[in-house]
Amino acid sequence: MTDEAKAWLAGFIDGEGYIGLTFQIKRETLTSARSPRYHPYLIITNTHKAVIEYIQILLGVGRVYNFSRKNIKFKNAYQIMISQSNDLQAVLTAILPYLWVKSEQARIVLDFLARRNEVRLITGRGHRGATSFGEADRSLYQRLLDLNKTGQ
Repeated sequence: MTDEAKAWLAGFIDGEGYIGLTFQIKRETLTSARSPRYHPYLIITNTHKAVIEYIQILLGVGRVYNFSRKNIKFKNAYQIMISQSNDLQAVLTAILPYLWVKSEQARIVLDFLARRNEVRLITGRGHRGATSFGEADRSLYQRLLDLNKTGQ
């Protein structure tokens, strides 16, 4: 991407994007313990499908989704979602110098992805695949929730 394209995309994400982590509790199985899991992602939403498709072409990654809103007075919207760790890391690293509003969220997700690469599997009796995720991930998740609150 050119610098101009990175700057345009960063501005678009500042206005129409969401950078965050999802949280889920993984069920206990024979090979893994019940444990929290965090998944990073970037979503860009707009009512103009051509813009979202252009972003996907520009990035070369992500999936485009169409969703309709229940309230009849709203237009249909389109989203591109990037959740693959390598793709997300590349996109956020490329646009980080150009982000204004969501620069802190991008840094937090990049920190999370760096930690994810260092995580180790804890093995042994009673652990069954638990990871070394813990309070640090919970803290990053909470910081993102606070930053992404509506109206702030």
